[in-house]
Amino acid sequence: MKKSSETAQDKKKTRGKRLLAIEKLRARMNIEGFSFETTDELEPLHGTIGQERGVRSIRFALAHGTPGFNCYVSGPVGTGKMTSVSSIIRRRAREEKSPLDWVYVYNFDNPAAPLPISLKNGTASSFASRMDNFVKSCRNELPKIFESEEYQEELKKVTSKFDTRKEEHFKKLTEKAKERGFAIQRGPTGLYPVPLRDGKPLKQEDFTKLSTEEQDKIRKKGQELTEIMEGILGEVRRIETEKIEALTEYDRKVAYYALGLLLNPILEKHTEETRINKYLNWVKRDIVKHIALFKETDDKEKIAHLRSLLARYQVNVFVDNSQSEGSPVVFEDNPTYYNLFGAIEYRNISGNMVTDFTKIKPGAVHQANGGYLIIPARELLTQPFAWDALKRTLLSNEAKIENISEKVRGAIIETLRPEPIPVDFKVIMIGSPFIYNLLHKLDEDFHRLFKVRADFDVDMPRNDENELSYARFIAARCKNDGLRPFTREAVGSIIEYGSRLAADQERLSTRFLQISDLTSEASFWAMDAGSPNVRPEHIDKALDEKIFRSSM
Repeated sequence: MKKSSETAQDKKKTRGKRLLAIEKLRARMNIEGFSFETTDELEPLHGTIGQERGVRSIRFALAHGTPGFNCYVSGPVGTGKMTSVSSIIRRRAREEKSPLDWVYVYNFDNPAAPLPISLKNGTASSFASRMDNFVKSCRNELPKIFESEEYQEELKKVTSKFDTRKEEHFKKLTEKAKERGFAIQRGPTGLYPVPLRDGKPLKQEDFTKLSTEEQDKIRKKGQELTEIMEGILGEVRRIETEKIEALTEYDRKVAYYALGLLLNPILEKHTEETRINKYLNWVKRDIVKHIALFKETDDKEKIAHLRSLLARYQVNVFVDNSQSEGSPVVFEDNPTYYNLFGAIEYRNISGNMVTDFTKIKPGAVHQANGGYLIIPARELLTQPFAWDALKRTLLSNEAKIENISEKVRGAIIETLRPEPIPVDFKVIMIGSPFIYNLLHKLDEDFHRLFKVRADFDVDMPRNDENELSYARFIAARCKNDGLRPFTREAVGSIIEYGSRLAADQERLSTRFLQISDLTSEASFWAMDAGSPNVRPEHIDKALDEKIFRSSM
């Protein structure tokens, strides 16, 4: 009676409900639709499966040139966000023009603010190399010019012309002195008149023996001669000044001519780049200004100054795009402030931390200029200063390089303020929906800068096309990672596993990280069993072992 009562109660509970057979709880894979035996026969999949909405959003963001249309790619871990972003961007980047190169050079007007100069793609390194050769030529060739016989002969001509004029004035002074009974003598403090008696200088004791009238007469003539001498010596000094100016001008002409010969080959390579032309003219003027350092190469102090001078003319190759094919694609997985925005390095000299423009190093923002920068959202937001600096860069379209240690520690050391570089790049931030919602609610700049959201779904429809895409995805994994080929039955098992992950008979999971892990583990067990191909039992073994490893 009790058993009969329980049966009646069970019937009452199930009344009005549809009972499913066990086989209905799981969608079995019909592998007869596959025309291959193993995945070796398939074309490997390139691209993304089942993320049409997300892919379309990414492509829209990349194609939109208006500022602010950067993209936040959102979705759970393992849905192929990074793979999809990389594939889409790299395919687009290959079709785009490679951006300019950038160098930093010495700022002759403000040495603390090095100058950035853009050059045609792939020419920065060659420009720096030519400037290195120019510096070597200056160090070796300019001193030789000033030691040459031609230069010395011309120098004598210029010197002789002015010395002759000076001699004429000295001769005139001597005559004026002789007319008044005086001679001109040179003492420690310069020239002075000496009265003569019988053609010989009058001694002081002899002068005192003269009558007062004669003494006054000599003094008067001496005063007249002194005034005449001051006038003539003033003229001599003016001639000496003219001589120095003439010699300096001659050195300038020689230097300008020699530097023109050395710089013209560089100028010819950069005729259309006005900032290069302007910079090279600065270099020329600066060398001419310090041309004296090239004339006395035996002076150790001058040699040190010359070495310091020539270091100014080096070129810091900041961004070199010579090897790029299309626009740059930069993935910065550790987006610290310095990794993103560059740094100014220092060297220790006698306990002092010093730097110069050659120590300026680029960051990912500079490397991505003219292209694309991919950043993981969580890592970016956990780095001090990085997020705010990125926003400032996107809002101003300028990339500044600052030493943030001054802000953190209040350190007072010699530093630089490099002039910022104009930037134009697209940012693709990859993260979770939670981070997106957090930024959207709490950061007023976020929606202005990331106007496109690309959502990646966790599943997709289970149809013939997507099942074949699963198979081709496995074929790609086998090819890229050296896995054993999968039989079509094994592919069917993977597809059934994908359906279980989606928890829906009519959908397949897009968590391809888990699918990838399963294919890798199944291949291992096939190899362990000595099987040339992965079969369903190896899939089952991989799943069983995974459960075993995870059991507590």
